[in-house]
Amino acid sequence: MKAENLINWGELSRILSGSRQTVRKNKIPKIHRKFVSDLLKAIDKTFNKLPDSPKERGEKLNNKELLSNDQSKK
Repeated sequence: MKAENLINWGELSRILSGSRQTVRKNKIPKIHRKFVSDLLKAIDKTFNKLPDSPKERGEKLNNKELLSNDQSKK
């Protein structure tokens, strides 16, 4: 997952500039670039701490994944 996809760009824009249309995913004004860059780095750093397997993250597995995990244990 990309950090850019997790951000509510309209709300972030409103917080930074007072307008929902100033800061966008593909158009970040120079004055806000440092803040947005730091935010994206922090989100990526947090994502990197997540375990690799869905089972360790607590996600539900589908039947195919459950069967493949059972087969690998034997």
